[in-house]
Amino acid sequence: MLFRSNGRSNIHDDAYMTDTYRGRGPLGVSMRRTSRFTGGGVCGSVTFSGSSRLFTVCIQNGGADPFLKVLDPDTLEQIASLQLPPRPLSGNIYQDFTGGGYFYLDKEGRAALFTADHRISLVALVKVSGHMELKAERDYDLSPVLAPDDKGTSLLPDWAGRIWFVTLAGVVGVVEPLSGAIHTLEMGEEIENSFAVDETGGVYIATDVAMYRFEADGSGVPVVVWREVYQNSGIVKPSQVNAGTGTTPTLLGTEWVAITDNADPMNVVVYRRAKTVTGSRVV
Repeated sequence: MLFRSNGRSNIHDDAYMTDTYRGRGPLGVSMRRTSRFTGGGVCGSVTFSGSSRLFTVCIQNGGADPFLKVLDPDTLEQIASLQLPPRPLSGNIYQDFTGGGYFYLDKEGRAALFTADHRISLVALVKVSGHMELKAERDYDLSPVLAPDDKGTSLLPDWAGRIWFVTLAGVVGVVEPLSGAIHTLEMGEEIENSFAVDETGGVYIATDVAMYRFEADGSGVPVVVWREVYQNSGIVKPSQVNAGTGTTPTLLGTEWVAITDNADPMNVVVYRRAKTVTGSRVV
């Protein structure tokens, strides 16, 4: 998958969710600033398709309408824009990534989005009659397996190419890209952030109660490999959507996964991410 190798095709940089970038920052020599008004709203997720395109999802019109936009990386001129299905508004709209806020670029350079109408949509930038347009090349309808009022939080591919997704109501799902088959597991715990994946088949998801490692079984069904409850004060702290961890799990090296808990004061908690461990899983 493109986003695993280049570290620029996902809001948290890579599949490990490291937020650690290899590109250089400004050197302070002959500085030049370029800016562009995108029409209002906030463009929270920015990804890079090679060196020629910026893909971003912006929320506009009071937060109800998300747009997928493609920008020129030098001028920031808009190359193409696609309005995504409107999302229901509740709470702080700038802390709500549902409806496409978490997305990634796949190996074909398409934006993979979990839309507000319960679809996973693979959107490509294509040339039509001499100009560039954004077009959905493949859709997976998740509405048969999700409650009407549930919200799609995030999605990522695993190392086998399956598309994993999570919802605010706590559904963990897997889509088989070729057949379109969908497998789900209802956790009954809210999931407000994205998640991480590694080469061993591990998928690391934090709910508002516990930290998990999932894997897909032989039929592609998501199963819990281990679960660790973290400390929780029950307080919704600033920047949090609910009383739980406000973080996407981060994988460290080949052995650990880290989150913040919701204790008072909060802690960074590091876990051994292997399937089985001797002694405590918490480092």
